[in-house]
Amino acid sequence: MTAVDFSTRMFALATTLERSPADALPLAEALERDLLAAPTTDPIELGWVRDYHIRALYRLGRDAEGVAMLMTPPPRAMSISAKNAAWLHSVGAEMALRSGAKAQVRALIGRALSLRSAGEDAEGCKMAVGTGFALLFHAGEPAEVDAWLSHVEAQIEATAGREIGRAMAEALAEVARAPGFLEVLPSADRRRAEWALHRAALDGQVEEVRRLLTEGVRIEARHPAWPGLPTALLAASFRGHAAVVEELLARGADVRGVNVQGRTALHLAADQDHAPIVAMLCRSGAPLDVIDSWRQTALHVAAWQDRRDSVRVLLAAGVNTELRDVNGDTPLALAATEPVPEVVRALCLAGADVEAVNACGQTPLMRAAMEGQADTAAALLEVGADPSLRDHAGRTALAWARAEKHRDVASLLRRQPRAS
Repeated sequence: MTAVDFSTRMFALATTLERSPADALPLAEALERDLLAAPTTDPIELGWVRDYHIRALYRLGRDAEGVAMLMTPPPRAMSISAKNAAWLHSVGAEMALRSGAKAQVRALIGRALSLRSAGEDAEGCKMAVGTGFALLFHAGEPAEVDAWLSHVEAQIEATAGREIGRAMAEALAEVARAPGFLEVLPSADRRRAEWALHRAALDGQVEEVRRLLTEGVRIEARHPAWPGLPTALLAASFRGHAAVVEELLARGADVRGVNVQGRTALHLAADQDHAPIVAMLCRSGAPLDVIDSWRQTALHVAAWQDRRDSVRVLLAAGVNTELRDVNGDTPLALAATEPVPEVVRALCLAGADVEAVNACGQTPLMRAAMEGQADTAAALLEVGADPSLRDHAGRTALAWARAEKHRDVASLLRRQPRAS
């Protein structure tokens, strides 16, 4: 048997599909047949042909055939890119709906979402979530919509702190905020009570929180329309409702839970400088050194925003002062970019390394010089920061101040005996 001229025939198939799917389909069928009849078959070549075969069926509206092909693996090994496979499963879900195979819609779109997720394709994940809801709502199967909602929620929770998790949460929030979303779901009563708990925690209604929990509402229920504040504890901690936080902690709320940015209740309370809640969370065993999407701890978040009371509480609780964020900055280095001399002094008094360098070899003093923070630079010099150190580019703090035209910082540094 002569070898299959794959390149020439595949080029003809690809160019024909664009202008005439009806003419492309027999080309795909013939090429696939010949590949399978050959002594050996390249899995990548077979994957390309299968891809275009299903695309032709989709464009021709031969939906049942397309779904059958998608759900039935070929007799030989096939390889296809995750991106193409995800697209095929998305259109496969659409073809399943159009052909009346409603039971296959969720499985196909679920596979598409898994492939997008495995490829860290954030936009693709967002599209798959929305497509799934659109198709299942159109199918008129409330139980399938409910099951898809639960599946997406589980995927978001499993990928918290990652870009794909944020993308899926954004898509779900858009759906969940639509009027009447709950009304069609079999789980509507349960979810309505869970959302009421979230609202009560957000608004500081401790008696309502207590009543709902006593009636059996899940304390860890997550509100899909609030990906930044998904649970009652996260919502109350961010808003500063100490009585609600205390009630939730007393009833066993999970202090390790995170939002879509990977932030804990401790992050959120520190972010808003709710120091009494920060202290309460620390006493309840909240992990002090959890990092969020930007690899920042609660101390990073509090320090650079001049949340002085929260910084003091965290330091007293024994938080690690030397963890690095995505840029390699410690909390001290990040704080040095802002006008926060008191926070800088508190961190240094607690033992923070005044010469810790980031990914660019920059010390906190250099970071202060780069941002023109004269008071912060002065505080760092007070505790012994060395102005003669150089970063990976060979620049000192004074060189950075001059380069960025921060005259007041440059004047301060020129007066230091070791500056150059």
